[in-house]
Amino acid sequence: MQSPVKIVMRLEQSTDEDLDVAEAFAKQPTIVREALLDAIRLVQIQSIDITFLQIENVFRSALKEPWNEPKSLEPILEACRQDKVESRTEKLFYEHGKEYGVAALCLATASNDHRLLREIDSLQDEEIIRLVKNVQKIKKKAALVEFIDEFLQTPSTYFFPSSLLTNRPHRRHRL
Repeated sequence: MQSPVKIVMRLEQSTDEDLDVAEAFAKQPTIVREALLDAIRLVQIQSIDITFLQIENVFRSALKEPWNEPKSLEPILEACRQDKVESRTEKLFYEHGKEYGVAALCLATASNDHRLLREIDSLQDEEIIRLVKNVQKIKKKAALVEFIDEFLQTPSTYFFPSSLLTNRPHRRHRL
């Protein structure tokens, strides 16, 4: 769902042209960033807003990195495919973001000893769903898309119990 409010910007050198934020940022990133921060200072924000932005930024950074498959990704995806995932966060990421959402979650949380996962776990379901939808908008790297496509074409494996991102022991057997 798109916001009912549209923010437009008018840069000084083009006084008759209204630009959306992304277009304006592409032309003048520093000025636009400062203008947005000035606008945010005018409203009362909650601490969850800052937390949410920080979490999204970690996802954006992780998804820009060169593709390096986390060891836990395939077992997590398999558990999701079989509806055997135990984590509320992983379930919501799979339900609302499918394989890409789960892969993004795995990539973003792998590098910091899963502290980020604990932060995400502390969010309300609606906030996690909003996060997943925002993560879905991040440009997908070709290598990640290819990995997901290959995973979707592989036969399911028998998986028990699920280890997922919390490093619980697991065993897998090909069917």
